[in-house]
Amino acid sequence: MQDYLQSAGRLWRFSCIAASLLAAAMSLSASAFMWYHMFKEGAFQFDGKPLWIGVLILTVVGLAAGFIALRLIRASTASNGVTTMPTWFIQSFGALLLVGVGAVAYDRGDWVFAIRGWSLCAAMIFVSWNIAKRLRKKEPNQTPEPTAPSGRGSS
Repeated sequence: MQDYLQSAGRLWRFSCIAASLLAAAMSLSASAFMWYHMFKEGAFQFDGKPLWIGVLILTVVGLAAGFIALRLIRASTASNGVTTMPTWFIQSFGALLLVGVGAVAYDRGDWVFAIRGWSLCAAMIFVSWNIAKRLRKKEPNQTPEPTAPSGRGSS
C-alpha cells in the first residue's frame, strides 16, 4: 500500500514553495484588482450573475496557497507530528474538493470521474485516521511497569 505521508524530499518541497507562492501572487493580485473595480463601479454582477462569488473563491484560493507556502517555508511538522499542513486544513479542502467533484460530475454526467475523484476526497477527509495509524505503528506497545502502592500506614 502506498504511504502518502512519507517525506517528499527537498526538491519537491522547494518546487511546491515556488508553485504556491506563484499561485498566491497571481490569485491575490487578480482578486485585489477585481475587488477594487467592483467597489469602484458599485457593480457586483456581470451579465446578471454574481461576480463577487467567483472573486471570493479566487481570494480564498490565493490565501490558501499563501498559507501552504508559509507552512512549507517553515519546514516544520504540524502538531500531529506527521504532516506539514494541519489536519483541519487538509480535511477542509477535502470536503471542498468533494463538493466540486460532485458538481462537475453531475454537470458532465460523468460518474466514473466522480468515483475517481471521491476516493481522493475520502483520503483527504479521513487523513487523521492514516496519521493515527502511522503514529500507532511508530510507538511500540509499552505497558507501564507495575508499581508498588504508595499507601500511608503500610508496614
